[in-house]
Amino acid sequence: MRKQLFIIGMFALPVFTGCTPEPVKEAEEALTLHYINNQIYSPVDCRTKEIDGDYYVFCTPVGPKIGGLYQIEYTDDGQYQIFTVNGKAAQHTEKSNIQVKRKNDYVDISRIIDEF
Repeated sequence: MRKQLFIIGMFALPVFTGCTPEPVKEAEEALTLHYINNQIYSPVDCRTKEIDGDYYVFCTPVGPKIGGLYQIEYTDDGQYQIFTVNGKAAQHTEKSNIQVKRKNDYVDISRIIDEF
């Protein structure tokens, strides 16, 4: 019985190691609702990717790779902070009730967008 549980656990481990943290999912949902409620793109496609250990959300109209790029940071207590990475993200959140900060660190925006 123990051997069977161990084998099952070995196969289940990869399923759980690549999961997106809950605060990052919540940030993606908040951004999606922001785009819908403000009719920025209709329909909108917000996707999350982990790139180089950081989490990014890219919100685009369906199809083209243009849109707002955001970086999400989170704490152990489940809080998240959304940072605008490109000009579209800053423009899209300029007059909104969503809490965002401008990312001042250098990010290779085109490389990040190519990952999506």
